Amino acid sequence: MNSQNLIVPDASSAIGIAENCKVCGNGHHNRTFLVREMMCGFRTEFTYVECNSCSCLFLADPPSDMSTYYPREYYSYRQPQVSNGVWRSARRYTRQLRNETYFGAWAQIRSTLRVPCSHAALYAFSKTGATKHARILDVGCGSGILLQDLQDIGFENILGIDPLIEQDLEYASGLRVRKRYLADMRGTTWDVIMFHHSFEHMADPRGTLETIASLLPKGGHCLIRIPVVSWAWEHYGVNWVQVDAPRHLFLHSEKSIKMLAEQSGLTVTSIEYDSTEDQFVGSELYARNVARNSINFETVSRFFSKKDLTKFRKETRTLNRQKRGDQASFHLVKL
Repeated sequence: MNSQNLIVPDASSAIGIAENCKVCGNGHHNRTFLVREMMCGFRTEFTYVECNSCSCLFLADPPSDMSTYYPREYYSYRQPQVSNGVWRSARRYTRQLRNETYFGAWAQIRSTLRVPCSHAALYAFSKTGATKHARILDVGCGSGILLQDLQDIGFENILGIDPLIEQDLEYASGLRVRKRYLADMRGTTWDVIMFHHSFEHMADPRGTLETIASLLPKGGHCLIRIPVVSWAWEHYGVNWVQVDAPRHLFLHSEKSIKMLAEQSGLTVTSIEYDSTEDQFVGSELYARNVARNSINFETVSRFFSKKDLTKFRKETRTLNRQKRGDQASFHLVKL
């Protein structure tokens, strides 16, 4: 496929004037859009509202039962690798060595040599400056794959919570993942609270940040990695892959996150964009009515040439540098 044939859909497919923004309260010139569920391929339409003031995009009509949209094969529920067999143990050990390069002196060497970041979540976490003894809470962690990586390189006080897992998990290594909501953690204290693509699933982002502030000590750190309303939304509109209706309840902008943080007693100290070429590949395929559960290597090869994919990767790096990628890491601190 020639890159000149890529779909450039009309991103201005608003269907009417909308309700007040659930983040900033603005009620002037907001727009509504119908977005299809495309991860499971149901193609059910949901109404999203785009705020004309803070640029946040939010789901206006959440389904009463979300369980249908979080099937057992949902990506975050994959189990961490266990060390059964020589090959798997060797693979895990190699992964551990790679992960250690994000911390300490190795991190400086990696930065100096400009080694590409292949573990965006761990890289973002390393920027918190957390020590191996820090109390770390991962909210919406699924089965706890990232926590397993942290445990393998020596982090001791880690806990994951996710209300959508079937039951509490406890691994032979001692790693724990609890079937809990963030509100259930009131009365505890954490040095780092992190959300790796789970904050957009929260029904009350302001209340969530207020709870975070109550669980952090002064100087405590919150890391939020989320999709960001930017170029991909402007370009692909309702076919933007990261709208992910109806699982993503809020798609934030830099402005809406900074506003919510300030109202909750937190301060955004840095923002780093880490989007991938999936903003092109996934969105282009959604525009062609190809559902996520149908996308594999063969599908991608059929629709895109190597030249197309190289172009997507190059444009992704450019968008990240310009702070216009479709996802970012927000570092917040309690002052």
